[in-house]
Amino acid sequence: MLQNIRNNVGSTATKIVIGLIVISFAAFGLESILVSGGSDGAVAEVNGEKLTTQELQVALNTQRRRMIEGMGENFDPSLLNDEIISTQVLNNLIGRKLLTQAAKDMDLTVSDREIGSVIGGMEQFRIDGRFSPELFNSVLSSAGYTPAYFEQTLRDDIVVSQVRSGLAGSEFATPLELAINAQVATEARDVRYLTIPLQTFLGTTQITEEEIEAYFNTHQEDFQTQESVVLDYIELGLDQFTEPVEEEVVLEAYRLEVENGQYQTEHRVSHILFEPGDDDQLQERVATAQAALASGENFADVAKRLSDDVGSSSAGGDLGITTGDTFPEEMEDVIAAIDLNVVSQPVETDAGTHLIMVTERREGEAPTLEELRPQLVQQIQTGQARSELLLAVEELKDLVFFHSDSLD
Repeated sequence: MLQNIRNNVGSTATKIVIGLIVISFAAFGLESILVSGGSDGAVAEVNGEKLTTQELQVALNTQRRRMIEGMGENFDPSLLNDEIISTQVLNNLIGRKLLTQAAKDMDLTVSDREIGSVIGGMEQFRIDGRFSPELFNSVLSSAGYTPAYFEQTLRDDIVVSQVRSGLAGSEFATPLELAINAQVATEARDVRYLTIPLQTFLGTTQITEEEIEAYFNTHQEDFQTQESVVLDYIELGLDQFTEPVEEEVVLEAYRLEVENGQYQTEHRVSHILFEPGDDDQLQERVATAQAALASGENFADVAKRLSDDVGSSSAGGDLGITTGDTFPEEMEDVIAAIDLNVVSQPVETDAGTHLIMVTERREGEAPTLEELRPQLVQQIQTGQARSELLLAVEELKDLVFFHSDSLD
């Protein structure tokens, strides 16, 4: 239809059609015509909660990227058909929604501090081992996410993993299943075979011209040349729009990076935890641990023997790395104040009484301008070139559509 309008753009009939379209836009609004763009309709409903078209589209885009990365050089565009993958993606969304609802019923949750710790530890958001807010926003923007949507998705993933871990932990096998698995694992077969070489018989076979012609006539589909297409195209790329960056722009970008970057001191922390209980008994246990440490016993050995923290005691009390916002404020104040490999005085938190030791400390320091210059220049050039590229693509679309000589 668009081609016909273009070919007859000067005719009276075409002008009437365009006029009707303009009137319909004015009378009903673009939203009523482009339903998919502004509709809040649901593609499915799970226990009263709706799955929106937007959620399905984001999931489809994510699945396409995974498939493209997985196929690599064997990329096949036909496998990216929405009709093929949309059903599977929708089923996955429904299953995820069910697990999220189950987690909510069980009052499972994730703290904002844990979400921040997980995001800060993701390698795709780190430069030279440090979290970069600029890189974080850039990666999310390229993937079609907002920071808030990404954090909510990550929160749901962690909660759903808690449900799955609980289900997996409750798994058991019956004696019959164990017997069958053992039988299959120990099953053995004896195989004898004889190889008859084809070359032995090739020299004794005579093929006539008539047989060759008959075979060709009955199998012509095997000898067809592959279909080919001749294309004319214009290629636009970011490199064509990359321009030098002024020094003032680089300096301003560096200032913002230093102000907004999380160049914080990192501490690796170990602790010995004594859970609340009888005060006299608690004081006695703390004193016993302090005496053992004072006598020269290794901190990790004392933690394995005396700590009530099941999660860290097996690792010698190691709690991992903090930048000042991972643990309760009482602990963070002590961690920042004590020297390396020195055991703190008892620290009280809601979890109990802690003896804390910092085993490693990496001082936070912002990189110099020259260290960041290549990255900053690349980011600025890419941003500017992307804007120019989008404008050029839109102009090219208009030129191709409205000119009958196509790409010439």
